[in-house]
Amino acid sequence: MQMKICLFLGHQTNLTMRRTFFLIVLFYMPFFYLSAQQPSDPVTGTFTDSRDGKTYQSVKIGDQTWMAENLAYLPLVFGPSTLSEGNPLWYVYGYDGTDVTAAKAVAYFSIYGVLYNWPAALTACPEGWHLPSDAEWSTLTTYLGGLDVAGGKMKEAGTVHWNAPNEGATNESGFSGLPGGILEYEYGFKNLGNLAVWWSSTEHDQAVDSWARVLGNETPIAFRSEANFDLAINVRCIRDDYRSKDTLSINLQDRRSLFSSNVVPDSINLRSLFKRVMDEGKLVKIQDESGNSIEDVGAFGDWIDYVGDLSPTEGYRIELNDSVNIQIVGKPIEYPFEIPLKAGWNIIGYPRMTEMDGKEVVRQLIDRQTLIEVQDGSGNRIENIGSPGDWVNNIGTFKPGNGYKVRVNSDEVLVFGNLPPYVPLNPTPSDFAMNVVTFKELRWNCTDPEGDEMTYDVYLGNSPESLLLVKDDHVLKVYDPGELQFGTVYYWKVVARDSHGNTTEGPVWNFTVVNETAAFTDTRDNITYSTVRIGNQWWMAGNLAYLPTVSPPSAESYTEPYYYVQGYSGTDADAAMATANYATYGVLYNWPAAMTACPSGWHLPSDAEWKQLEMALGMTQAEADEKGWRGTDQGTQLKATSGWDNSGNGTNSSGFAMLPGGNRYATGYFRLLGTNGYWWSSSENSDSDAWFRNLYTTNTNVYRYYGSEEYGYSVRCVRD
Repeated sequence: MQMKICLFLGHQTNLTMRRTFFLIVLFYMPFFYLSAQQPSDPVTGTFTDSRDGKTYQSVKIGDQTWMAENLAYLPLVFGPSTLSEGNPLWYVYGYDGTDVTAAKAVAYFSIYGVLYNWPAALTACPEGWHLPSDAEWSTLTTYLGGLDVAGGKMKEAGTVHWNAPNEGATNESGFSGLPGGILEYEYGFKNLGNLAVWWSSTEHDQAVDSWARVLGNETPIAFRSEANFDLAINVRCIRDDYRSKDTLSINLQDRRSLFSSNVVPDSINLRSLFKRVMDEGKLVKIQDESGNSIEDVGAFGDWIDYVGDLSPTEGYRIELNDSVNIQIVGKPIEYPFEIPLKAGWNIIGYPRMTEMDGKEVVRQLIDRQTLIEVQDGSGNRIENIGSPGDWVNNIGTFKPGNGYKVRVNSDEVLVFGNLPPYVPLNPTPSDFAMNVVTFKELRWNCTDPEGDEMTYDVYLGNSPESLLLVKDDHVLKVYDPGELQFGTVYYWKVVARDSHGNTTEGPVWNFTVVNETAAFTDTRDNITYSTVRIGNQWWMAGNLAYLPTVSPPSAESYTEPYYYVQGYSGTDADAAMATANYATYGVLYNWPAAMTACPSGWHLPSDAEWKQLEMALGMTQAEADEKGWRGTDQGTQLKATSGWDNSGNGTNSSGFAMLPGGNRYATGYFRLLGTNGYWWSSSENSDSDAWFRNLYTTNTNVYRYYGSEEYGYSVRCVRD
């Protein structure tokens, strides 16, 4: 049976900066081989960070040792308006400045520690400790009884620091979780007292976000959520002497086959590992390469065991009378890993976590001319069938969980070293991309066969032969090269390096930057728009005119998309597009329509992106954050030089050319044509209204507020 629970946490858990709420779905699936352990009393200790002399409480929970306080390492500090753009940043809740001493004097610092963006969190923990992986967080919550109760056991009890009701808080684990809140670039510091949020080192969506753990004041549940890299949240470190466990799933379908394990379980006795299969009457025999066996030699379940413990170096023959699935939970193999071979036949284990070409696995034996042949459990071979060096692989790839028979002509050692990272792939901009904007992040994807932590060296130049190292030891799979030159072809590559020092060089990619006067054609309707660069953003220099359908002003909805043309009251899109207002002002969209109206490669700007535009034109951060009329002459800079009533034309010094297209009002009529222009943002203020911008004919500044999502406003798109 599977039970699904959906829980909405509202605005307080806006971790990904994509919506003002998110949905957490918990799946509870019973497995016979899994069971929650009963936590024992916590074992506590202390640790002093040699970098700053700060002493932390620590607590042993199960096999893991955690800091029982939030990390407070603060080499630098930044104000909340500083966006990371891939760089490590450190913040202290409530502090707006760059003085580390002053930041440490803030009361928050001594209680809750530091807020880190993800690039800073990856390297924040002191020597001997590390940022926990998603798997290590899961080990903790599983040990505490599962997600639905672990949060209460991890939270500090009472309401000294947590806001009431602090549901289910007992702190019986000794973890002492505190609600340090978060910093979200668009909204500032928030949720102090309500949320405890901690990073993991595991990416969720490459170059976008990472897994995190969240505790709330109104629930005992520990939530697993994704968090945008630019978010700033707390860090808990875990000691290096604990290695997270992996699960090997072995499907044994044949009556006779070979198996092995690439993890080391806590209980390594083979008979114990196969007890369930024995009890079900499915196991006939297990044998090692020497012929020692586990088998039933009597009529009354009289099992003998001459094999003993499981060894990752060994493979085993198994005989069954039915197919089975075996789950082995244990610590992964550490590399380099050696398998000794004696002259003649051996049955070996396969210790890697991923598949690998069988011929490459035994390449070292082929090169030393000691290999005679290899067989899998089905009799397929790797063998030399002709002249020297003519080796044929009929096995294919070696697979985790399988065992293999290896025959050599002398005693040998088969060494499994740490594998280098895979080749960096999937560049953005794509290889040979044209019309790339002058401010463009470089992105790529790269993984490691053993899941090692990786860093990247980024090279950039104007030819394949002139690539220069522009960033080394970069922890993210995204790099901001700064402003690029119009009309220039750029070449770039990435070299991936794992934590063992192995490197893999990626291919050389290239892209061409857009010309300064480039226009954009929407392939949906072949309408061409002028574009303009303001600061480091590229905008359409005209209102969007995409019109898949049209409705009269009397039609409205908060949730369904509606499209309007100022002054048109019919439903014929062709007729609406023939009007002068459509040609001049484009389309009015309700907010649901606006959210999906922009063409591929463009999007509806967020409230923060509108602020970025305004500040590029001279508005201060404080002014941009205000509601109502803000700034000085930014409205004049944005307005077109004609089309505004009452001598309200602008200078259009920005090139943005905004026109007074009016709006469609909620009572079902059009209004304010010639005197006002309204433009949506993608940022909601509540479930029924969203932030917008407004220009008025006689005002020189810019109006910021929120309006009902059923209104009809214009849309300006910004490039992705």
